[in-house]
Amino acid sequence: MSTTLTIRLDDKLAQKLDHVAKRSGRTRSDIVRDALRRQLAIALLDEVREELVPRAEKHGWFTDEDVFNDVS
Repeated sequence: MSTTLTIRLDDKLAQKLDHVAKRSGRTRSDIVRDALRRQLAIALLDEVREELVPRAEKHGWFTDEDVFNDVS
């Protein structure tokens, strides 16, 4: 299944998108889908980080080294 989404871009952003599409040989849709996937992954990572950081800090884990030292 696929869904069609219509978005409006300002002229400058549309020009940048067209430039990248032309140079990469990809379609504008492909580039936008890829950008959306990346942005959604970042948003999910931010959500997980928000939940885990307070828990880690309660254990005294502030850096990767702190975690490494406790599990080694």
